[in-house]
Order: sequence, then C-alpha cells, then structure tokens
Amino acid sequence: MTSISKTNENGYTTPGFCALFIKRFGVNRLLRQVNATKEKGVSAYTLFAYLVGLVFSGKNLYTVLELCHEKIGFGKDTVYRFLNKSAAHWEKFILRLSCAVVPEVDKLTADDRKSVLIIDR
Repeated sequence: MTSISKTNENGYTTPGFCALFIKRFGVNRLLRQVNATKEKGVSAYTLFAYLVGLVFSGKNLYTVLELCHEKIGFGKDTVYRFLNKSAAHWEKFILRLSCAVVPEVDKLTADDRKSVLIIDR
C-alpha cells in the first residue's frame, strides 16, 4: 500500500491507494452508469473520491468540513444531496464494482480453496 496522496482540483488530497483503486476499477464510469452524477459544482467523482479517502484515513466528515471548508470547496449539504440522490442506483453501483473487484481478489486465493462471497445487508 502506498501513502502517496493525490491532490484534486480543489486542493484536498485523496490517499494514493484510494486514487489507484478508483482509477483501476473505473469508478467514474460506474458512477455515470448508475446515474450518480451532479448537475453543477463539484463533480460526483471528486465527492466520491473524497468520501472513500475519508473512510480509509479514519477522519470524520463533519470535523474535516468544519476545519477545512475553504480548502475543500464544498459543504456537508453537497455531500448529503449527492448520497441521497433518488435517481442514483447505489445498489447497482455496488454490484458492478463488486463484479470488477471479485475476480481480482479471487486471484489471491489458492486453487485448492473454495472462493466465497458473503453479502450481508
């Protein structure tokens, strides 16, 4: 895993391994396919990359937005509207992303072992 960060157009950084994952599995294309887009302002890709980076950096959305609002360039309302967009098919997004990731993970499993995917809702 790399610790190199990628700086986005708004000045904040996404951890390098998150940026590599997002690029490798075509997350931007998947977001468009499931209608997780934005009409104006910060792009859906930028918001998604930021949120994934937060998860893996262990930071809290509210705290980061309060401390770095000017640097980030969007507020919590933008994030909430993006995540709650009724036209976005998030389950389809997760399914398509999983279909891309599972074969890569399966390569790491020895041939004599069974591969299992557990989905818990």
